[in-house]
Amino acid sequence: MKISGSKAAALAAIACAAALSATACGGDAYSQGGGSGDNGAPPSFQPGHESSLMHARQVGGLGQVITDHEGYTLYRFDKDTAKPAKSNCADTCAVQWPPVLADGNFQVEGIDPALVSTVERADGAQQVTVGGWPLYRFFQDAKPGESRGHGKGGTWHAATPDGKKAAAPANGGTASGY
Repeated sequence: MKISGSKAAALAAIACAAALSATACGGDAYSQGGGSGDNGAPPSFQPGHESSLMHARQVGGLGQVITDHEGYTLYRFDKDTAKPAKSNCADTCAVQWPPVLADGNFQVEGIDPALVSTVERADGAQQVTVGGWPLYRFFQDAKPGESRGHGKGGTWHAATPDGKKAAAPANGGTASGY
């Protein structure tokens, strides 16, 4: 489903989160081969191409969760707020949990566009929200379909297509793979 206007801007940097996590985390997220290409480099973002998609996908034992264009799980943080939308993850937190930023047109699959928006972060950047909840990547998810961040500290959860918390993995541990 094509999104335009202010909500389109809200979705633009799902792919940028992948690049941010590599930059902000000194390449840790891609040093384990999780990036695109053979050299472990972070994926690039090209508005209007397949990299501008945000999907609802089945991930491990979590059920349907939101993923970026490459299949990396996106998360929400219990210390943020949805009404009004506000991100409370900055500085060191944002290095380990790079925010999903918006800066162009985007498409969503399996996510109601009416639930997608942005919130202005303290640094002025626009962060993508779903159901009011700001979205993040986790720098230790080394490959698509992993959800190593789910349940971290009891406050981080894979985000469902309506912005809610994903259920605990069926195996009682960390979900991994599709």
